[in-house]
Amino acid sequence: GHGGHFLLDDLPNLLRMRVVAPMKVRVAAVMERQGLDATAAKKYVHRMDKHREKWVRFLYGVDWQDPSFYDVVVNLEKLSVEEACEVLTKVARLERFRWTEESKQKAVDIALAARVTAELARNGKLFNGRLELAAKANVLTISGSARSETARDDVRVAAEKAIGEAELCFEVTLPVE
Repeated sequence: GHGGHFLLDDLPNLLRMRVVAPMKVRVAAVMERQGLDATAAKKYVHRMDKHREKWVRFLYGVDWQDPSFYDVVVNLEKLSVEEACEVLTKVARLERFRWTEESKQKAVDIALAARVTAELARNGKLFNGRLELAAKANVLTISGSARSETARDDVRVAAEKAIGEAELCFEVTLPVE
């Protein structure tokens, strides 16, 4: 989706692409897809753009529309969707964007850290202290501090549940009293 490449930015072979279209093209697509009139479709497009902008700024602190965050920006004003797909497919096949053993491992590490972060957030445990998660070569390191011994233990249990076959390096401390 919009902003997903910010989550995956550490992947060395990540192709960051953005597809844009003039408002009239976007409105027409929404009218057809959702059966809205032109006014309602335009309001919908504006509302979705504002929502995406707020969401990406909240998560990553950046303006997702800034073209410097993309390797390729394709404008559908003159290209058909099929032509845009052809262009993007050719770029994706460049050597620079091919999968290597290093990039595959990096993807596994990113997924590991994201999975554990999601589990901790789901349980509210990530917010019981100041924690940092980092994964490398299928070893997840959790460092930082927890507010209490119980919170620290809860974080460890939740992380161990979520890591699967990975290894856990647990460096969570308690506040000094």
